[in-house]
Amino acid sequence: RNLITWAKGLDGGGSVTADERGHVFVVWHSQAGAREEKTGGVFIARSDDDGATFGRETRADSGEDGACGCCGMRANACADGTLRILYRGARDNSGRDTIELESLDSGRTFASHILDRWQLNACPMSTFGLAASGSSAIAAWETAEHVSVARLGPAGALADRWSPPGQGQKHPSVALGPAGKILLAWTEGTGWQRGG
Repeated sequence: RNLITWAKGLDGGGSVTADERGHVFVVWHSQAGAREEKTGGVFIARSDDDGATFGRETRADSGEDGACGCCGMRANACADGTLRILYRGARDNSGRDTIELESLDSGRTFASHILDRWQLNACPMSTFGLAASGSSAIAAWETAEHVSVARLGPAGALADRWSPPGQGQKHPSVALGPAGKILLAWTEGTGWQRGG
């Protein structure tokens, strides 16, 4: 099924997540007819019946931060009902910030939090890691060729932020194990037509 009814222009981003209450969330970023990344945004299609049917997509972000066209995104629904979305903004086509959208009402409304700022007049072609266990969530992202990982608190609060040593880091992936253990993986030296 094509869930995009009007917010066309899906590029590098898209993610699917579900909770234990029968909600399924499909999220993507798109320019939705706009001409520049700075006017793009994040869109969500929700299902309340385990994916049998989906409502028409709605815009999840505020419209102030744009959306970086070729960067990936990640969504995760926690057991406590919190839905989080990580994506890269494109404010004024150069503010490539890592942004968290946080919903406490199963994806109906969102608060926006900038986790890390990055001024870059280009798309870094990056991706995100996001994992949750119970009410604990872990995020991983890239800023200026360095990967960071942190625990996410309410209202965009970051705890235990850590960056591994090295250069040319991209594409983090994160898993949360028993007793709060974190597994972080990433690439180094990768790029367009370059394996790293």
